[in-house]
Amino acid sequence: MREGTHLSVQKGWARLWPDEQKAQARQAVQRIIAQGGVWTVFQPIFSLALGELMGYEALSRGPAGSPWESPPALFKLAEEGGMVFQLEQTCRETALARAAELNLPGKVFLNITPRVLQDPEFRSGTTRHLLARLGIDPRRIVIEITEREAIHDYRGFVNTLKYYRDQGYLVAVDDFGAGYTSFQSILELQPDFIKIDMSFIRGIDFSRTRRIMVETLVNLANRLGVQTIAEGIETESELKVLIELGVDFGQGYFLGRPAEEPPTTDEKISRLILNQHEKKQIPLYRRILKVGDIAQPYPAVFPQEPVRGVVALFEQNEGVHGVAVVQEEEPVGLVMKDKLYFRLGQRFGYSVFMERPVELVMDRRPLIVDLEMPLDQVSRMAMSRDESRLYDYIIVREGQRYVGMVSVRRLLDTITASQVELARCANPLTGLPGNIVIEDEINSRLTERAAFSVLYVDIDNFKAFNDVYGFERGDEAIKLLAAVLNDAVAKLGRAGSFVGHVGGDDFIVVTGVEECEAVAAMVIEEFDRRVPALYREEDRRRGYIVAEDRRGLPATYPLMTISIACIVNQEGEGASYAEFVHNVAELKRYAKSKPGSVYVVERRKRKGDELDGA
Repeated sequence: MREGTHLSVQKGWARLWPDEQKAQARQAVQRIIAQGGVWTVFQPIFSLALGELMGYEALSRGPAGSPWESPPALFKLAEEGGMVFQLEQTCRETALARAAELNLPGKVFLNITPRVLQDPEFRSGTTRHLLARLGIDPRRIVIEITEREAIHDYRGFVNTLKYYRDQGYLVAVDDFGAGYTSFQSILELQPDFIKIDMSFIRGIDFSRTRRIMVETLVNLANRLGVQTIAEGIETESELKVLIELGVDFGQGYFLGRPAEEPPTTDEKISRLILNQHEKKQIPLYRRILKVGDIAQPYPAVFPQEPVRGVVALFEQNEGVHGVAVVQEEEPVGLVMKDKLYFRLGQRFGYSVFMERPVELVMDRRPLIVDLEMPLDQVSRMAMSRDESRLYDYIIVREGQRYVGMVSVRRLLDTITASQVELARCANPLTGLPGNIVIEDEINSRLTERAAFSVLYVDIDNFKAFNDVYGFERGDEAIKLLAAVLNDAVAKLGRAGSFVGHVGGDDFIVVTGVEECEAVAAMVIEEFDRRVPALYREEDRRRGYIVAEDRRGLPATYPLMTISIACIVNQEGEGASYAEFVHNVAELKRYAKSKPGSVYVVERRKRKGDELDGA
């Protein structure tokens, strides 16, 4: 701890008359200021989109080791002595001088109470002159309106803020959701930043209510053009939720503790934020979701933990409804809150179990899964449990080591969100992913410069069939092709293969390089075998139908066949999506010029090699 001026507590302070108390407090603050007892620590604020340091909040401390080292105690003393203005001025000057000395990058957040900001002495330009002397641009300074006192005259305060905004200062509303801050402060002050109070952040990874509140605030702030800062982030799990909810910036012990000489970079935190942000950018329908992706670090206890300790844990964490029981890092049981409380509520339950070890009341046969298990498989296992265990938490482990748990609600919410997102982008007739997903699928592979193949599948003579047999039978033809494509990809395609519906009778298949021709051949064989069943007997027998051509004249059209254009993109070959689509369309036109069901292949090799067709 930093060495500083040590001031002793005045004995019998409470027995002094009010005027004497004020005088004593004033003298104490004056001594602290005169002896250089105020010092500054800086806490980093990170961008949750870029992983970069955005700036620092300057936090003042009183004399190290004294009763007034903590800010609340120091400012309470100043309040008693009528020295708030003088103390805040000293805090600002000390913070700015230290920031300049350390050459800190980014913005500097300075805590200022509304009353001080409106004080005529504050408007005298002292801070502006200090900034000029230190070479600090006012646009780097964020005036953080603290919640130690209410704003009674918003109109006058807004005019005061305008004076500072005109000089380049930015404005933040601190501790939103606590103290005197409210939605009125956002509406009236129109700040540049809202700092969300830590009471909303603490435990947000376990609390649906907190998630909804923060999500609502983020949406409101986005519409108002205000940026959000989450305060008090203490765990990686909390950070991940805040990134998912779209909070702009983060601050808290997990990201960095207040320090006299704070770091100007943190590669570990930056990497963590960027990795999580990249995951967020991947649409749910493209993620191969595993249970480890949604596991939360719920608390765990030892088998010998007294039941009263588990009860205390539940009471202290409102969003926690289950606790894992772990022996040497391996999960061996589960305690659900409702079941524990039911047992304790029975006759003699409280007296019998409260001081006994939790292993006596735990479920010894909970559902335990590996973190790599796909969500759909976990869901099937969870839903197949007997009714008494249906909503129990699912324990997740890595090897034999406890990792966390997943509630059934979180499991089903994630699966539902993925299905809804996919349905929103799916073709209503076949249920297959539509153009948005198709473009995203091909683009991602082109960006990764991966080896893959694309099959563009189109039905020949479909329009004539649709005109003669009607839309309902035409829909049957389209659904038949969709089923054939799905079957072929399921049997021959590699993991991660994809079937999409461009629209009408056009489909896309994305699969590996080696299986491209095998998939195309199987699709043609199956389609040609099954499509005649859609025709009337006489049309099948003669092998054609009569329909009007584009000029309205009768013409004969063979039974439907399919044309498949296959483009094989070798590893390392990158092209734009537009170029890729153009090449596929050209190849499809060539395929359709051939009679019957055919596939043609163009192999796009690495740069320097020629393209070959088949």
